[in-house]
Formats: sequence, structure tokens, C-alpha cells
Amino acid sequence: MKLDWLTQVIAKALPFVSVLDLEGNLLFLSRGEREMTPERLRGTQARELLAPRDLPRWEQAFARCKQDRTVVALAALPVMGGVYDVQLIPILEGDELVAVASVTVDVSRAERSERELRLRDEQLRLALEASRMGQWSWDIARDQVTWDRMTRRIFGWAEDRDDITYATFLEHISPDERERVRRHVERAVQTGEYPNLEAHVVRSDGREGWVLITGSVLMTP
Repeated sequence: MKLDWLTQVIAKALPFVSVLDLEGNLLFLSRGEREMTPERLRGTQARELLAPRDLPRWEQAFARCKQDRTVVALAALPVMGGVYDVQLIPILEGDELVAVASVTVDVSRAERSERELRLRDEQLRLALEASRMGQWSWDIARDQVTWDRMTRRIFGWAEDRDDITYATFLEHISPDERERVRRHVERAVQTGEYPNLEAHVVRSDGREGWVLITGSVLMTP
């Protein structure tokens, strides 16, 4: 019985399916991508489709798949202008390793979105730092406070320390202002509204100053 239907299903499947010999030559490719058709790619060394900087990661994964006869995953591997998640799968006939299958999913769009998000975050960080403004958040349930780099500078808090709690924040408020700030925060939690707040602060190095704190309260369903 011919399995033409199976070939058609594989060709239309979301992942790319390819088979490589033990030297890394492409024996089969379910479909092409862009200008590269299966006919043009057949017989090509898989390593030729990669940029030099990505070769070591590929070669290590391919060697491990063959040596350990285990599935090896490669995340966000650039190939022919796209970005792919790849799984290398050993193909055995009895106890003999005869080939390696590659199941590849195109994640180019997700990778671009992630890069764009990182770029926007970096642009926002630079804008905030240029205006000497910082970002902060407080997870009330876990009592975990997150300060970005500029907020840490404003309060004189070491950048490599993550043990920040609500109590830490209050400790940096001048003693004569602390109760007023505490009541302000309590009202915000109760009402869901966080009016702007000016506060007299004491940095970790003892220097004093004034800050304007703005915020919004996010309620869980």
C-alpha cells in the first residue's frame, strides 16, 4: 500500500519534518521554506543552512542525539532567515542508529515580538532614567516589592539585592512622614485608587530628599 496520503499530511503539518543521515545530510524534507524547496535542499549539509555563530550549538546537539540516542531540543535556532524550535530524534532499526529526524516549528513571529518587546522595554528604561523616574510594583499577597534600577538609585538600594518588601519601602520614608504614607497606601488598597503622593525619604546612605510617587491599584478577579 502506498503511503502518498501520509506524505501529503506531513507536507501540510505545522512543523517541518526532515530526515538527516548520520553525516548531517538532508535525505528528506516535508516542505520547503521561502525559496528553498525540498528538491534544492535534498543532499545539503544541514550545517550549511546555519550561521557560523550557531554551528557549535547545532553540532553539539546533533552529536548528542547520535551518541546518547535521545531526543535533543534546540530553542530559537536561526535557519535560513527564520527562527525555529528544533527537536532532533534518533531513528533506529533494531539496535542500529540509521538516521536522525528533525521536527522544526517556525517561531520567527514570536521571536520578533519578543525582540520588539525587549526593545520597547529598553527604550522605556532609558526614557525613565533620563527623566530620573523609576518604576515599582508591590505584590501584596506575597509582600514582594520590585524596584527597577532607577528606583533603587533614588532610594540608595543596592542593585544586586532583591530582598525588598513593603517594610523596606517604609523604612526609607522619613519617620515623621511614615504614618501618613502608610495610611495613604492602605486607603489605596481599600478603594482601588492611588492619588499622587509626595514623601520625604531617607536613602540607605543617610541622604534625604523628596519624591513624587504615582501608581495604580490592580485588582485580581
